[in-house]
Amino acid sequence: MQSIYQEVTDALEIRQTLEKIVVMYNQSKLASEKLSIFLFEYMIQHLARISRVINKPAQGHSLLIGLGGNGRKTVTKLGAFVNDAQIFRIEPSKTYGAPEWQEDLRNLFKLLGLENRKVIFLLQDSDLRQEQFIEDVNNLLNVGELTNLFGEEDLEEINYEIED
Repeated sequence: MQSIYQEVTDALEIRQTLEKIVVMYNQSKLASEKLSIFLFEYMIQHLARISRVINKPAQGHSLLIGLGGNGRKTVTKLGAFVNDAQIFRIEPSKTYGAPEWQEDLRNLFKLLGLENRKVIFLLQDSDLRQEQFIEDVNNLLNVGELTNLFGEEDLEEINYEIED
């Protein structure tokens, strides 16, 4: 399905539509936590920006930065729901380290590359527990790749899946 971008001329109409979407989200099985939000103009603008990035033909990306409690995670969840995108989160525990981080990144890249899915990688500052995590995120944002993430065995498996 191709999205059509149009200028919104009726702010009340878009707010009412989004309020219905929030109700739909809360009724869906995706809602592990119910969204209880006030859709103010600035949030709606951010939702539009996130939607534009998700729907870029070349699989866009963005980085949302700000103080905790400003609604980035909430607007991202809503943006993912509106655009039928999957949210990918790591679940760091006390023992979460470099091997688990790399495995999570491999799984993320397989979702993106092999299954060609719309995926939002939701990563919070508290998830970045080791310097390597920050370096990897920096490489992804600046270079667009991580060298040596996949070993020979992984690459053979990926090539096999591509051929099928």
